[in-house]
Amino acid sequence: MRAGVSLLLGSLILALAPQLPAPAPAGATAPAGPVLAVFRGVLGDHGVDVTRLGLGSGGIGPARREAHADAHDGYLTRAGVLVRARPEGVKFDFPSGTDFVVDTKAAIRLRSGEATPPHHNGVLIALADGTVVEIVPHGRDGDPLRHVEVRDGARRVALWRQGAVLTWSQEARAAREIPLFALGDGRMLYRGGALGPIVAFERLLAPRDAASTSPEQCVAIVGDVLGRSLVDLAMAASRRLAGEIPLVRRANGLAIAAPRLFLFGEPLRRPPGATGELLVPIDAGAHLAITARTGGELALDLWVRGADTPECEWIVGTRTLLHLLVRDDSGKLRFAMQGVDLREHVVDLLPIETGSSGAALVRRLIAERARADRTAPLAPAR
Repeated sequence: MRAGVSLLLGSLILALAPQLPAPAPAGATAPAGPVLAVFRGVLGDHGVDVTRLGLGSGGIGPARREAHADAHDGYLTRAGVLVRARPEGVKFDFPSGTDFVVDTKAAIRLRSGEATPPHHNGVLIALADGTVVEIVPHGRDGDPLRHVEVRDGARRVALWRQGAVLTWSQEARAAREIPLFALGDGRMLYRGGALGPIVAFERLLAPRDAASTSPEQCVAIVGDVLGRSLVDLAMAASRRLAGEIPLVRRANGLAIAAPRLFLFGEPLRRPPGATGELLVPIDAGAHLAITARTGGELALDLWVRGADTPECEWIVGTRTLLHLLVRDDSGKLRFAMQGVDLREHVVDLLPIETGSSGAALVRRLIAERARADRTAPLAPAR
């Protein structure tokens, strides 16, 4: 019976394929307010394409060109963002016609007057085309910036240096572990972080005329990664569970469904006071249940409507492991085999290593969604 359910899942998804919505177009903006959803079609050549998360285009255009540095004009990225460093600060000019300035204390200032506090240990600004700019102040009033460097893949270009380049302390590096992403039309700055196949963004700065129309937070479960991992699961099951034909068929059914399974969907909210898992729909007959585990791990369980057992479970923490689940003779859930390691799928999802602080951002934003007011009814019983 369980194998039949999984095979039906694959047939159902493939049959519904013509009716499924297309991935959000690049540069599209999601509704204002917090977003927690599964996104498909968001992986590019260099990790997650942040322009496909509903947070705007990042001010960049569709054209791509060879990036280049010029001693006088600064650095022109492959998407046309011009970064110019001067003793008094760094200016970012976007193809959208917008701009912002980072001053000598590493505070980010918009032309309309909004600004962030100073970043005394420096700041990392990631652009929507994957370019990262590191800006480090001296830390004393009146002093020019110490260091401005552009990172574009393996390329490193120093735009400005004043004095010795320091070997930064752990504390100073930790302060720059969560980078800021320039999104919206280029003038919206979001903190960004990653934990396994989940990336998260929290708005720090926005112009007044656009703040009400852009999401304050976005937690994106990268469906592309989950789908690819289901193919890995089927391959592992065929080797490790060769004698367990129903389980192998079940894993194969999930792999068949994977290309069409993970779609954008708003979280299913529960009545006020409800606690426990968050439910995120991924198609007409399946959803993810998200629960926090001890030690900071998150569990993502894939449920098919009408089943009494999750199809599989992703355990997201310092490592991300995918498990096939079964019930033993006493009815308790257990893993059918050793988990499949998703290390190769989750590395470099963002253009910069976000470390423990980035993971903490993901956990905090998910916890906030779990505590949020819930007014919509429950999804149909699984």
